[in-house]
Amino acid sequence: MARYAAKATELGVKARTVERWVHDVQRGGEAGLAPAVRVQSSVLERCDPRWVEIAVEVMVEHLDQAQPMRKTVLDRARARLVARFGESVVEIPGRSKGYEALEELERQHPTFRLSTKRNRDIAARPKAAYGKLRPTRPGEYLLMDTTQLDVFALDPMTLRWVNCELTVAMDWYSRCITGLRLTPVSTKAVDAAAVLFQVYRPPKVLPHWPPRRSGPNTASPDRSWSTRTRSTGPWPADDGRSGLLIDGSSTLSPGRAGCLDGDHGT
Repeated sequence: MARYAAKATELGVKARTVERWVHDVQRGGEAGLAPAVRVQSSVLERCDPRWVEIAVEVMVEHLDQAQPMRKTVLDRARARLVARFGESVVEIPGRSKGYEALEELERQHPTFRLSTKRNRDIAARPKAAYGKLRPTRPGEYLLMDTTQLDVFALDPMTLRWVNCELTVAMDWYSRCITGLRLTPVSTKAVDAAAVLFQVYRPPKVLPHWPPRRSGPNTASPDRSWSTRTRSTGPWPADDGRSGLLIDGSSTLSPGRAGCLDGDHGT
């Protein structure tokens, strides 16, 4: 004990602390000196799983309805538990604990905080994780985007300077520009359709063009034009292109241009 007291005086702690350290080393080695980490369980783990399941069930039912109150969800979950399992069979959390549990469930199933429309959009998201697309050949994916340029053009009618926007379609594998359109002021749906028309109907390679001007075969994507549009003219047959990728612009979104396929647009 004298050695413990001397070491405690040297370290500025009590002798009982040094004695406890020695005991921890004898029992678990150097790892025994590591402080114990207390893992605090979440409120959902402290609730009955059957109550959590019923609460989620009630919250999901309000997806297409008006935004409910937390008290309403708790009351309906309590009544459904009693009807399904019987009285006093499942432990029902108190109001404070129930509100805290609903806050945790709100992260998984938004119901109370956001607008009803936003909650529907979140619920409609695909459950699987988004994968990264990797092109393996020319003509497999087509990228479309529009951007505002630091370039001004002179309107010949009003003699005023106007901004310009550039809409480009690029083959992802070869990085070749397969269609582009320069639009004054802002890009419209007809401009996006014109760019896609250039992809489907590229200009003919003239005899005096050098070989590097022709580029690889990056024909149009399959199923990217709607059935109504393709039936009105002799559109080319499917060539195996997997998809058409666009940005989040409303101009390039499916339905605005009347020619994009909803299965491939992102």
